[in-house]
Amino acid sequence: VPWVAVDAAAGLVYAAAWNQDTAGSTDRLVVFSLNDLRTLPAGSPLPVRRTVKLSRPLSRIQGATLLRGSLYASVDISGDKSVYAIDPATGAVTWEFAQDVEPGDETEGITALDLGPSGGQLHILNVGSGWKSVFLYLQHYATAG
Repeated sequence: VPWVAVDAAAGLVYAAAWNQDTAGSTDRLVVFSLNDLRTLPAGSPLPVRRTVKLSRPLSRIQGATLLRGSLYASVDISGDKSVYAIDPATGAVTWEFAQDVEPGDETEGITALDLGPSGGQLHILNVGSGWKSVFLYLQHYATAG
């Protein structure tokens, strides 16, 4: 599993396959119980509570976070380093914005900060590479209220 996102209020944990396609039925969110993760003995199989078919496959999700009922996913696809919103109830996938990164940079984790009625912020960690070094940097994006 390349990433997980936790909805603590609902007691749910979301994950998805790294490479997704409709033919292989991997174009789904997989939903687990947070309580199961906390209480099952180590090494126990983790029961899947449900799966949610996505409206389109979304491969190479590097990280995802919940903000106001939407799951925001940072993807690192060659030519498409964007953030998509996923409705965790219906699986509807919506393009939100392209990330402002260099073509060779790798988008990584994402987290959200809810700022109340004025909206929120998404913070995305990226890995860049220069001529003689590799470096990390954070970018910040505002969401509408």
